[in-house]
Amino acid sequence: MNTAAKGLAFWPLRASETPSSAGLGVGLGAELLTAGAIALGFVAFLVLVELWHRRSGPPVETTRKLVHVVSGLPVLVLPWLFQSVWTVVGLLAFVAALFALTRRRGLLESVHDVERRSRGDLLYPLGIVLLFTLGHERPVLYFVSVLVLILSDPAAALIGLAYGRTRYEVEEHWRSMEGSLAFFLMTFLAVHLPLLLMTELEPAVTVLVGLVVGIAVTLFEAISLDGAVILAVPLASYLFLERLTPESPATLGVHAGVLLTLMVVLALLARRFDFLKESGVMAATLFFYLVFALAGPAWLVPPAVATLALILFRATLRHAISRHDAEYQVVAIAYATLPTLALVVGLRLPELGAAWGGGRPEAFAAVLSGAVAGQLGIMFATQFHPFNPSQPRGLPLVRLMALLLGAWALIVPASLGAAGALDLGGAALAAAVALISGLTYWLGRSATTWPSAAPWNFRLQAATVTGVSLLAVGFFPALGG
Repeated sequence: MNTAAKGLAFWPLRASETPSSAGLGVGLGAELLTAGAIALGFVAFLVLVELWHRRSGPPVETTRKLVHVVSGLPVLVLPWLFQSVWTVVGLLAFVAALFALTRRRGLLESVHDVERRSRGDLLYPLGIVLLFTLGHERPVLYFVSVLVLILSDPAAALIGLAYGRTRYEVEEHWRSMEGSLAFFLMTFLAVHLPLLLMTELEPAVTVLVGLVVGIAVTLFEAISLDGAVILAVPLASYLFLERLTPESPATLGVHAGVLLTLMVVLALLARRFDFLKESGVMAATLFFYLVFALAGPAWLVPPAVATLALILFRATLRHAISRHDAEYQVVAIAYATLPTLALVVGLRLPELGAAWGGGRPEAFAAVLSGAVAGQLGIMFATQFHPFNPSQPRGLPLVRLMALLLGAWALIVPASLGAAGALDLGGAALAAAVALISGLTYWLGRSATTWPSAAPWNFRLQAATVTGVSLLAVGFFPALGG
């Protein structure tokens, strides 16, 4: 047993080790009574907060965050109270229904009366159900993930509201650096202290895990839109904790160094070439770190080469191409990176890895290189020919194919060489993925009914490249990969 696994065993990790089943005789009836008591207590608390709001008039942001924090306290100990996932589903379905009903009837102004659109009050129960399903047998990691949610998000909102002066744009929204810094500091403490006090992990491990999870989850929070932070933060926290807690201090130091280096390098490139806005830097940093954490350093080569190629392409031909001064944000980065992330997740999951490519990681290299080359070639083409609904066939197919071959030449040899999979068959497969992706995109863009708004062009790129890539990777077992 390695140090991390031994340390996490200090506190009950499995359902059979939790107080709810360790000789206390807690059955389904007792679980239902407990759930009912929690539900009644929550309703009573909401009534008190609403009365306070109506009589004293505190800001809605304050009452919302108070509800957020206090309602999270019983959620922290759900793995110690309940064994059945369905009991938790029922309890949180009641909470979601209560919020939906009060919103529809115009009640509970202390929670719902905000100008910005937010689905947080409905996503919160869903996020907790998913987290409980993943982590109820590892209650320490579950506890830490919920603690991050109930402390860090309110801290960011309140500090940002009171002291936020340095703002950055996240699509149509604005956030503050002060709020994000508060989120990071609270997340670091919410990860480091419980791991230090509740487990036997080395202090160096708890500090480094707190640092890496703090930075990564802060980036998730910063770029989350429309209340999705409530869903993203606890799930991201849990998955990062599960990935990082088994590692040694040396490995965790490498993770911290890679994450910080990526952030600095991308920020410098964005500033020098007007390539990314602040939120785009955050999204790109997360993407590159996820690739590194899930698949390893060799898999950084394709997206890194593609990023540098696109920057230089735009800088060199800025007088010839259209919209050369556009700065990408979260939505563009999300769609541009979706094909790579889909393949990397497939590589990481054992079941998919065994089905795709016979379980050999190098079997993914050709398809991933072809996917990145296809996405890059399409982005080259759209710099010359932005989508125009009045001329859907304005993108010449011959030029697109030439740009795709150029992207293939930039990406594939370096990528397959880094993965140790450079051979004629892999290079040919990568070319096929890139060219078929480009052809599929061209056919889709030529459709007169395709929406003209910018996100839909990104969606078309992501859908075609991802679809072709996932189909191609399925052929590996048949090909003897």
